[in-house]
Amino acid sequence: MCSLFESKSAVFPWSLSGNFLKKLICTDFGTFSTEACKYSFCFHYPFNAPKIAGNGPILSVLFFIILPNVWLFKITLYICSMRPQKVDDQKLLSGLMSVLRSKGYDGASLNELASASGLQKASLYHRYPGGKKDITLAVLQFVNQWLEKHIVNILTHQEREPEERLREALKNINLLYDSGKLTCILRALSMDSGLDLFKLQLQEAMQAWIHAFGILGKNMGMSEELSKKKAVQTLVKVQGSLVVCKTLEDYSFFDEALKDIEKMYRDT
Repeated sequence: MCSLFESKSAVFPWSLSGNFLKKLICTDFGTFSTEACKYSFCFHYPFNAPKIAGNGPILSVLFFIILPNVWLFKITLYICSMRPQKVDDQKLLSGLMSVLRSKGYDGASLNELASASGLQKASLYHRYPGGKKDITLAVLQFVNQWLEKHIVNILTHQEREPEERLREALKNINLLYDSGKLTCILRALSMDSGLDLFKLQLQEAMQAWIHAFGILGKNMGMSEELSKKKAVQTLVKVQGSLVVCKTLEDYSFFDEALKDIEKMYRDT
């Protein structure tokens, strides 16, 4: 970029016209900092001002009124741009989960995660300093909380009839996987390095599922051994049907799996 001052004699390359002010104001923040230093040269060496014939009053207005306000405006914009963006937590985590569901841990890029979250990369790092690992841990915590609220707590609610609990839990499972159209986040993260990094969190989610269906089985008169066996079967049926649905693009398999689970408990 052309220097504002050609030499120590403080000769302007442009006249103090509208074009000069326009170029000054339109300068980006990074360049602006450099130009600010050059302006300060003239400010600290006022004896150079007389060399610019006839511009004394204009210079006074420029250096003492216009420039400080331009600087303040640009600095304010810069600071505002650095503030973390605000996004609803549920919307944020749902967006992040959608990428991890489809790409897995190794396949998901930070650019894709940022785009799905509605945040800039810098804001995403502000929330999750540990990067992709912290993001995945937050998503798994979100998933486990959802499972506890919509499946575990419902299946283990002792004041409600077991059959009623089962129907509501299956309805929520259907919503969770959008009638079989969505990949299970637990399965997606159990691939490649995801299993090594998040094994404990994945086990926690699956064990909570098995434990809740196990309690339901016992409430319906099953033995300890049978209730646990049936609980594991529910997990296998759901996960297996999701794989088949995805591969064959036929989501009726998921619906059949849920009906089989209901029948499996109802016929005990």
